[in-house]
Amino acid sequence: SVDNFIVYFHGLLFDDHEEKVVNNFDELVNVWKEIEILQHHNKIKKPGVSEFTKDMLEKLLKVVKVPPKINQINIKPCELPKDMDNFAKEHGIELLFHRDPK
Repeated sequence: SVDNFIVYFHGLLFDDHEEKVVNNFDELVNVWKEIEILQHHNKIKKPGVSEFTKDMLEKLLKVVKVPPKINQINIKPCELPKDMDNFAKEHGIELLFHRDPK
């Protein structure tokens, strides 16, 4: 089994000041549903996403059974928006940070 499994959807870059549009949200949901199956069969312990804003997390949580347990975001030299921090705590989502180049 895998402890942490973080999926990145091409083209996303965390920016809470700019609304990102996912070209095909249905495809994203279909991928997540496959991850839910793996988690249900104990193949993945903590499924996660990468570069999701609070708005994107809210949208995803409305249509999936298993919410992400991790959101890995590229945090530039700035503070994490309070609403993102509060939302993550409220939904049990661990925030992981990285400074990798785009």
